Amino acid sequence: MAVNTHIKISPVGIDLKIQSLQQNLSSVLTTRWTLTDADFYGRVYINKRSDNEGIEAFNSRNEYISVLYNDKIQCNSFFYVNSQTPNEDGIMVADVVNIWQFKTTALKPLIAHRADEEILRDIIKVYEDDYNGFEITDILKDIDDIYSDVDLIETPIYLQPACALRIDSTIFYTDSPCY
Repeated sequence: MAVNTHIKISPVGIDLKIQSLQQNLSSVLTTRWTLTDADFYGRVYINKRSDNEGIEAFNSRNEYISVLYNDKIQCNSFFYVNSQTPNEDGIMVADVVNIWQFKTTALKPLIAHRADEEILRDIIKVYEDDYNGFEITDILKDIDDIYSDVDLIETPIYLQPACALRIDSTIFYTDSPCY
């Protein structure tokens, strides 16, 4: 059991922005929730399969691994980019999705009811304190909405204590390093 923050070496562009937020979320929430077994992924990929799509991370062994819910861990989080375009000033604009899958009782064991709102509040607080420029545009909790833009062969089922949520955000950034 371990808390794993899967990072890229020398990320650039949108990966740099996502990784910075990913590391802040991991650092703050690992302590706040007393996590012992979690996976924090940066940008993952929606890969086409023969008749469906998979949401996968690219690992250090040059393989894709699924990041969908794993009931053997307390929590996982990942990001993917829905769109990425330059505006008229040459600034990049990206719509970023951040999906969270977790066991409410593992993250908030002292709360008797389904603690999804308390968990969401903790995540949003990190977004607000992060200062990396991610502006939350939507929060989705219904399972059909969470995966609405991915053609999964089978949508995960989240029964208490399992839960999932999705945070959509927009980020403006430059792809050029400042020298």
